Amino acid sequence: MSKSRYIDTHCHLFEREFESDIDDVVKKIESAGVEYVLVANTGYDSLIPLLNFEKKYPHICRSLIGIHPDNVDKDYKSQIKFIEDNLVNHNFIGIGEIGLDYYEATQDHEIQQKFLIEELLIARESHLPVSVHIRDAFDDALAVLEKCQNGNLSGVIHCFSGNAEQARRCLDLGFSLGVGGIVTFKKSTLPEVLKSVPLEKIVIETDSPCLAPVPFRGKRNDSSFLPLIVDKLAEIYECSHEEVADVTTWNAKNIFKLK
Repeated sequence: MSKSRYIDTHCHLFEREFESDIDDVVKKIESAGVEYVLVANTGYDSLIPLLNFEKKYPHICRSLIGIHPDNVDKDYKSQIKFIEDNLVNHNFIGIGEIGLDYYEATQDHEIQQKFLIEELLIARESHLPVSVHIRDAFDDALAVLEKCQNGNLSGVIHCFSGNAEQARRCLDLGFSLGVGGIVTFKKSTLPEVLKSVPLEKIVIETDSPCLAPVPFRGKRNDSSFLPLIVDKLAEIYECSHEEVADVTTWNAKNIFKLK
């Protein structure tokens, strides 16, 4: 077993891609030195599989409740109630996965923005960190975060892939950056961007089953690949693998109040 410890701050190990061999996957994840996997909800249909996964693996799994921007309804008030009701009934450690995604959005961008504001208000009132998804919507997402930040918002910009200026604005808002397999991709600009970001503002993630790091790009991703992301970060920050693992693990525990 690896001497280093890791925390996957954003994954979806409850998805169908893992149905046939999840026990073996979890054993592999534990053998890789992963201490916690933080699983993020994406909609109504994902909550039961997510909670079943947490119930089966309570020693390693912690859960977040939210609605992915692709799944936001035009009449989103019922989705807000869904989040609020489940916060009462379960001990979630954060609000996620939330955010803006304009890549293939079928709903009005304004609807996504209004819903994100509502979710951020829930996070503020509940004193819970958020996991924020942003795709093709950085300016609008940051504007919403800036509007809602009253000093009580914290969390992670999940799967960060922005430029240096966007990274600076995220840090100015008090958020950390979630770094996953994209940092290992040959044409990724993220390594250069991260040179201006303190390691103390980085957490690691997989977004599994998506975005597997090199050399497994295109294959099913899982949390056991975190050491490959740490290897790349150690190269970028010119420090040891152990230091990156220790710092990012501490960052994750601090943000999500993990013991």
